[in-house]
Amino acid sequence: MKLSFLCRKDGLFDSLKGIRDLNHDPKSSMPQLSMDHFYHLLQNLDNANDAFIVEETIKEIWKVQENTDVRWSLDDATAALMRGDKIISLSIFDRIIESDDMKCFEAWNKKATCHYLLGDMDKSIEAAKTCMQYNPKHFQSLSGLGLVYHDISQYKKAAEFFRKSLQLNPWSRVSSRLSVSLDTLKRLDIREKEDSDDRDEDQNH
Repeated sequence: MKLSFLCRKDGLFDSLKGIRDLNHDPKSSMPQLSMDHFYHLLQNLDNANDAFIVEETIKEIWKVQENTDVRWSLDDATAALMRGDKIISLSIFDRIIESDDMKCFEAWNKKATCHYLLGDMDKSIEAAKTCMQYNPKHFQSLSGLGLVYHDISQYKKAAEFFRKSLQLNPWSRVSSRLSVSLDTLKRLDIREKEDSDDRDEDQNH
């Protein structure tokens, strides 16, 4: 389906237009928004350009904060992360979490990214799972968990989280990672079966 058709059908044009104003006055725009509608859009589009618009819209909504100081701090920390200043970025995200009663799930998501880039996989998993407690449909955190588990060779868990992410966002770029995880699991199963057959053969001699 086309984005224009779905937006007319669901009455979302005003919501999409209001996204650019979220940072300035979140209360005025938030009542127009239904996350279920946006996920429905994302899962029913038929071209990448429209999917990109809706995906970025969802990400902007995730960053909305009534406390403008928290919102600007999120931007500062994300900018630092984009520059490669992972330690500085992590310290800002930690401050946000401490000051916002730990409920700013987007800070937890980005904190997980920082830990992943710093090579601390356990803390990355912990932060991503905390994000999921506050926002179970956070497909970026699900993808992140898939990446972490893939990197530590837990391919079954990686495939599980990649699948969950793709169910929410079929346009996610983790689809190739899911294929790799499944191929690896298949090879491991074949190898395990071959090893088992060899052991059985040895026992019979």
